[in-house]
This record gives sequence, structure tokens and C-alpha cells, in this order.
Amino acid sequence: MPVMAGLLAPRRTSNTLTTASTNGRAFIRMASTTSMILRGVRKLDESVPVEVIRGRRCLDAGCGMGRWTRVMQRLGAAEVVSVDVSKSALESTRRFNPNTQRCDVMKLPEVHPEWVGAFDFVNFWGVVMCTHDPLKAFLSAAATVRDGDYLFLMVYAEGGLHHQPLTNLQRKIFHSLSSVEERLRFVEHVFHRRWDWRYPLRVNLKNLYLNLRGFHKGTLVGVLDMLEPWYNWVIPWQIIEGWREKGGFREARLLNPKEERRCAYHVLFRK
Repeated sequence: MPVMAGLLAPRRTSNTLTTASTNGRAFIRMASTTSMILRGVRKLDESVPVEVIRGRRCLDAGCGMGRWTRVMQRLGAAEVVSVDVSKSALESTRRFNPNTQRCDVMKLPEVHPEWVGAFDFVNFWGVVMCTHDPLKAFLSAAATVRDGDYLFLMVYAEGGLHHQPLTNLQRKIFHSLSSVEERLRFVEHVFHRRWDWRYPLRVNLKNLYLNLRGFHKGTLVGVLDMLEPWYNWVIPWQIIEGWREKGGFREARLLNPKEERRCAYHVLFRK
């Protein structure tokens, strides 16, 4: 596979079924990761210590609708700053956290120099692989971590659905559609595992079997998350190790080392 900017070239895929509840216990096991479509949700092997959040100043970089912001608040964070480039995401998060900032996660130190080395815990979950330059995004967030403290990262790994040819094909079809209505209909088409002559025959037969046996389909939001982002990088562990050094971290601890077919890397960095 070709190498681009220090990373493997993107496979234009995503995490189809990753789900997490917004309660404290779920966060302790930090976003229980979807192993594979047939095995459902798998908890992480090692917890994120509550002590790195409770009573600490936290940054939710790329907060989205604010699920992890809310969890950090419930775990007793002294302060949570929620950052995103999306107005609608910040409007959602502002319902329970007025401390929001609209900012490009690629430019945190430049736009907010006062944030450099200012946070005890930075949550960077499911964001970096959806940027045009994941290393730049990681270094931007890494700059905000205080010496001796933590950053939590989740990125897609080689063993998941994000790395499969079918997902690439589905994303190609999705982005060829011109209207929102057509794209949403295709999301439902993928979600229900409907027969599609554009797919290989073995895929259609497998989908038929899964539907007949009643296997779980995941969520419509999960399918949309798989198809919609323009960038979805699959990032190998050796690249993450390189990021550790470049970001000034002394440790990068993998929290799901026992997962047999790893669809994501959940990593706790410490400076």
C-alpha cells in the first residue's frame, strides 16, 4: 500500500458500528469498541483511570454532539472545554456545557496559544483519522497536554470493517450520489443489507444469510458515519508509535491489546 505523508493511504472507510452510551461506566471502559459485526460490542481490556479525569481540566477536541463532554462532566472533571468546527455540534454540546469554542482541531495552538500545555486530560476520540492530515491533527491536540498528563486517542485499525473492499465500494457509491435524499436512501439500503448487483455475489449471499439468521444490523447513524466522511484513514500501530515520539509523549499504552481482530486502536498517551 502506498505511503502518503507518513501514513498509509486512506481506504475511504469508517467504523460502521462503534457505539457507546453516555454514562460514566461506559467512559471508564472508554467507548466499548465494536469488534466485528457478528460479535457485537467488546469492552476494552484496560480501563482509562477515572483519576486522570476527576478534578482535572479537560479538553474534548472534536466534541461532536458532546457525548464525551457529558461523560467527563459526570465523572467529576473540574472543567471541560468542548471544541469543534461544526456550529450544530457546538449548539448540541452547549445544552449542558456552556464552555464551548468553535475552532479547527488542526490549529489549536495557533488559535489558542493559551491552551498550550494547559490541560490535564485531552479526549481525541474518533477525530484524527477523519482529517486530511492525521499527524498534524494529533500534534495540534498533543500540544495542549500538560507535562505528566494524558491524551486519549481512538483511530481505525487494520482489522476492522474500515479496511475492507466492500466498505470502499459502498463509500464510492455513496459519494457518487448527488442529493441528500439519494444518499439517505442508500444508507438505508446498506443498513438493511439489501441485494445489490454492484456487490460481489459472495457479499450478497452473505447478507442474505445474515438477514435470514437475524444478526444485528447496527444503527443507521453508524452506517452514515461509515459512508459520509471524506477522509477515513486506517492507521497502523507503528505510525502511532511514531506520533508518540513526535508529540513529546513518554508512553503510549494500548487499551485493547487482546482484541483478536482489532478494528480500532484505543491509546492512552502520557507526557
